[in-house]
Amino acid sequence: MRKLFGTDGIRAVAGEAPLDPKTIYAVGVALAHQLKANAHEPTVVLGMDTRESSGWIAAALTAGLVHGGATANSAGVVTTPAIAYLARKHKFSAGVVISASHNPWYDNGIKIFGGDGYKLPDETELRIEDEIFRQLESVTAPEPQNLSAPPVNPEFRADYEAFFVLRRSGPQAKRPQACPRLREWGRFRYRAGALCPSRRLRSTHPCNSRRPQHQRRLRRPASGCRCRRN
Repeated sequence: MRKLFGTDGIRAVAGEAPLDPKTIYAVGVALAHQLKANAHEPTVVLGMDTRESSGWIAAALTAGLVHGGATANSAGVVTTPAIAYLARKHKFSAGVVISASHNPWYDNGIKIFGGDGYKLPDETELRIEDEIFRQLESVTAPEPQNLSAPPVNPEFRADYEAFFVLRRSGPQAKRPQACPRLREWGRFRYRAGALCPSRRLRSTHPCNSRRPQHQRRLRRPASGCRCRRN
């Protein structure tokens, strides 16, 4: 029975077990060891959302991956489907998303995809969990302030953007194109801790953790914006 991995990977309050630096480092080591069973020099692509904790989690995870014999590549702030796409297209051994989706802003998570772009099988997650617990008995994680995430390769994001636009605007597209503001937001304003320019997102607004659902802050969308409210 899995103890760390849920339906969407590992999720918890950032900085607390199992998302403390030592466990995150152990996750990286364990994942690298699992990947080395099928690849001599495994490579992993990382993506994250804009939560304040995403940067240091990426740094701790990268340190563990490198210690375990893998190479980490960063796509920066991208969506979860982008990492699944990039892992498959560029033949990475795995893809990792640092995100907690709609969870409160103080949470975060680690979701792992295989090289085929699909969620890892349960038996693979169990093997990684067993390795994580073994690593926790002996591993000494570096201090987060002494670590840094891998440099962002902008070509990964551009690659997925091109794929996304083609799928949304091609002859088979059935849904309207995304709000034009999103491109400006993504390219110039999308950074750690950033909020949507049209409205405050429930999952990232600090005030919302203390408010009932019906009182949570949402800005009125800007004129012409057709983004759906969360």
